[in-house]
Parts: sequence; structure tokens; C-alpha cells
Amino acid sequence: MNQKQFDSTYEDFKTYEKILLGNPNITFYQELSLEKMNRVSESADKYYRNIKVVNQGEKAKYAYERLVQWGYIK
Repeated sequence: MNQKQFDSTYEDFKTYEKILLGNPNITFYQELSLEKMNRVSESADKYYRNIKVVNQGEKAKYAYERLVQWGYIK
């Protein structure tokens, strides 16, 4: 992500997700990668599903704030 290669970052995290099933950090970074690729609707959908599972902490707060900014949550 630091190199701003979000397509490959997203694919890497998809691979990690298969190995580390259910890890919310992996899911968050997939969502963030989608956001950085301007795939907002996909990112929002995943953020929304993720905050239903993990609704505390810095990453959940970030996801919630993005959903509010984008108008998915009021």
C-alpha cells in the first residue's frame, strides 16, 4: 500500500484472506485498497459488512466515518 500499487495490494490481501480466514485486519485492508482504487461502492459494501462484525476500534471507526461521508449511513 505504501507504494500505491492498490491493484496488487488488493490481490495480495485476497490471497492472505484464504490463509487467515476471518481475520478482520485482512478484510479492512482489502476494503481500503478498493477505496484507494476509487471503487467506492464495492468498498462501501465491504466496509458495511465488516462493521457489522467488528464495530469497535480504529479501523471500524474509519470505516464508519467513510460510510457516513459517502452517504451510505446517516
